[in-house]
Parts: sequence; C-alpha cells; structure tokens
Amino acid sequence: FDMAQAWQPDAVAHRISISSAPPMIALKAVCYSALLLILAIWGYSALAFPPVTLCSQKSAYKSEGQHTDFATTSTVNELKEQLARSDARKAELELQFMAALEPKKVPESHAGQEAQHVIKEYHESTFESTWTKTRRAGKLCATAVGQIQESQLWLNYSMNNFKRQGQLARLPTPQEERVLSYFTDGTGEKHFIEPLSGIARHPLAFNAVNCQKQVVVPSSAWDNQFSGGLFDIRYLVLENACGKPAPKSRAVFFDLGCTKYSDGKAPRPGSIEYDYARGSGAGPSIPLFYNMFRDHCIEFDDIFAWEGIGYSPSAWWAPVPVELKHKLRFYNHFIQELSVADSVAGKQAGHNSFLRMLPLTVKAEDYVVVKVDIDGGPEMQIVEAIAARPELSALVDEIFFEYHFHYDGLSFGWRKTNTVPGSSVDTAINLMSRLRQAGIRAHFWI
Repeated sequence: FDMAQAWQPDAVAHRISISSAPPMIALKAVCYSALLLILAIWGYSALAFPPVTLCSQKSAYKSEGQHTDFATTSTVNELKEQLARSDARKAELELQFMAALEPKKVPESHAGQEAQHVIKEYHESTFESTWTKTRRAGKLCATAVGQIQESQLWLNYSMNNFKRQGQLARLPTPQEERVLSYFTDGTGEKHFIEPLSGIARHPLAFNAVNCQKQVVVPSSAWDNQFSGGLFDIRYLVLENACGKPAPKSRAVFFDLGCTKYSDGKAPRPGSIEYDYARGSGAGPSIPLFYNMFRDHCIEFDDIFAWEGIGYSPSAWWAPVPVELKHKLRFYNHFIQELSVADSVAGKQAGHNSFLRMLPLTVKAEDYVVVKVDIDGGPEMQIVEAIAARPELSALVDEIFFEYHFHYDGLSFGWRKTNTVPGSSVDTAINLMSRLRQAGIRAHFWI
C-alpha cells in the first residue's frame, strides 16, 4: 500500500467509489481506509525503527504454531502499544548512542603497569615535620644539630643505596623508615625519599656552611663515616628502577643551567668511577645526572640543556660522546619568563620560555627529571609555576632545585646578590613541601 497516496483523498476515492456506493458499503469503505492508513503508518515506523520487543513477540507467536504475520493479526489497540514501544526503543537507542560517544574510564586492573605506579600520596616523616610545622628562620643550625642522630639513620640508608650499579635498592630498617619520607602509588608500594631539612643539602655539612659560628656542633657530626662536604650529594634518595619495571617508558632530563658539557675531569657516561661525594663539585651536571640516574637503572632517552653564557658551538659539542650526542639538545641562550605572579597565573612568556616548552616536549606518560640552577635567572618563576599549576606538575616526576634563600646570615655557597628577596629556610621548606604534595620528588640541590 502506498502510504503517500493514502493521505490523498482522490487516491482513496479512486480505489473505493464512495459516491456511488450504498451507505453501509460507504461506511465500511471508510473504516477499511482508516485501518489501512493505520497499518501503513505502523509499517513505516516498524521499518524505520524495528523494535526488539516486536521481534521477540513474533517469535513467541511462531513457537505456538501461529505462523500468521503478527502485524496483520493485531488489533488497533495492540498496534498503538507497539508504536509506543517503538518510540521508547528509539529513545533507548539514542541514549545508548550518546553514551557510546563518552570516553570510557579504563579499569585500574587493565590500566597497565605504568598507571599502577603513578604517585598517589605523599607522607612526610616526623623528621621532616620538625621543619614544616614550625617556623625555623633564625634557628636553622640549632634545629639541624638537634637532628644529628636521625640524620645518621637517613644517611645510612641513602649512602648504601646511592650507587646501586644495577642492583635493587634495599628496604630501610624500621629505624631508618621512621626518618625517611615516602610516596605511595596505585599498588600501595612505598617510594622512599630523603626528608626535607633546612640544611638544604647533606644534613651533616655543618662545617661547610659555618654553623659553628652560631651553635656548638659536636665532633660526632663530622668525625664519622656519614660526614659530608659542601657538594656531597649522597644524601639524595632517588627513584630506583633496578630489578623492576621502569617507572615509565621514556625518560627525559631538563638541565636548566648546565654550563659546558664537560671540563675534562668528569668520567664518561656509564663510568663506575664517578665520585658522588664530590657531587656537583666534580664537574658539569649533564654527565653527573646521566650517570647518577643510570646507576639507578633509569637511562635518559632525551636531554634538553640550557646555558645563558655564550660558548663556541664546536668547543661545547667536542667532548660530547656519541652515545649522548643523538639524545642531547643544547640551547645557548638565557631562559626568559614573566613575573612569578604571571607565571603562576599561566600567562605565556616569549619563545625562550621553559614553561611554554615543557608541555610541548613531554607527556604525563614520560619520566621527567628537571634540574633548576640558574644563578640570577627565573628560578622562582619556574618552580613556583610547577608547584601551583596541575597541568605542569603532572608532567614532572623529579625536580632538583638550588633555592638561593637567606641562610640566617651564613655563607651557603652562593652570592648575596643571588639570594631570593624575602626568603628564608621557611619559604624554602614550604615550596619544596608543596612540590612533594603535588606528587613530585622534590630535592634540594647544590
């Protein structure tokens, strides 16, 4: 039956001559035409949106031996019910279609090893709380000297785990664990890190920073196996991937303030001769960090390095070994950022901005290490922005920062002209604590 013609009176009259028929026949013709019209509308709807319920009912009828077509044996009321069901089914299908367009959350059990090892929560130790819960400006050395015994437990763990050379890091003893801070991941595993200390370097380097000018420092602080000099970096507790899956598939290092690649004194990449007791005093930072993380079974796939002091390109690149040359990008210009307030607010700086370049070069799936040591440069802009902006903190896994804060009037290895105005041990601890609370393994650097 042509539904289009069913709506045309002339077409109906052409098929059933109402004007010449007796009244009863004419009445029947009108009824049949109305029924045919209803059937036509239902048939069109069934073809456009075939309801599942209708198919199941047709199967039920056939199972009882009634092989007559369901549509032709239904009453008008049943047809209305079917039309209503068809509309409901149409709405249900539309909802299912819209739901299919929404992104699905991957169940944690299927998210892969990388998702399981994402840092979830930070737990500071009681050692660290001594610095975070109470103002310590003016009492820096006195506070640190009062923690000598705990510092020795910290160093016993960090020094034993620092140069692993492919070995799995040992677990801390119960006494050591009480001193160390840690992160937890999606599996509940603890990832230990050195506690924050106002000394902001090796916790027993009292002589190197002249604490003896303000407080009495017991000889036990440096007359033992744990004593350390100004540049001794064995106080650090790094992420260790030895003996287990790498934390992430790609490792990237950003060195902000790298100077030259080598001064000819530092061992080649992968050397087991690197003297971490001399740390940053042993030579430039690129080979130092490459060796340091390689000892912990994390090898950088890409290295981005900046230095504002001008170098001859041929002289700078000459000592770079071929093993690193294909991984290394060197930018011989100053990093330029906006003010701290504008950087934290997310305003864009110019084309020499590290904050603009960071999200263009890495993803959250990468293991990203950042070293910030730009004497006189935009250090605070960069670190404060990373701490405050989730879209940046999500990209950084470890950060090493030489915070040039006011050190209670003592000499701490940097010029007074480079000291951050209004800074103190309290502002330094606060910033590093905020970085850790954001899920970043933040370390004081020297």
